[in-house]
Amino acid sequence: MKIRFLAVAVACMGISSTAFADEMCPVQIPDSYTCQSMLDNLNKVLEICHKDIISYQIKNNSFDKNFTNAILANIQNEYADAVYKKNCPEEAKKLYLNVIDTYTGSAYESAREHAMIGIQDIRDSQKK
Repeated sequence: MKIRFLAVAVACMGISSTAFADEMCPVQIPDSYTCQSMLDNLNKVLEICHKDIISYQIKNNSFDKNFTNAILANIQNEYADAVYKKNCPEEAKKLYLNVIDTYTGSAYESAREHAMIGIQDIRDSQKK
């Protein structure tokens, strides 16, 4: 998955069950952001996207809490990936650990696996 960087901070749009985070809420992380400001911005992103996910589901009469949470977990993982690429490994690790701790159950297994891979990538890069 990838994050599409746009001129706006968040641009949420309609989704399908297979699109998940890479299609749901493209995120811009400006170059001027510090590692901490990237973490602070995530809460705004998740809040805006959560509202849009719920609106989409209500409009399509298809509310599913697991689907909503799976999208939010994937957005958080994608955001953590971007934070890590901006050379903030400790902040990215916090985000990955939050996914692992928050999204329990079989519905979120792939999100937790993504987070575990991200943590392992951080560990591997710190060994070099």
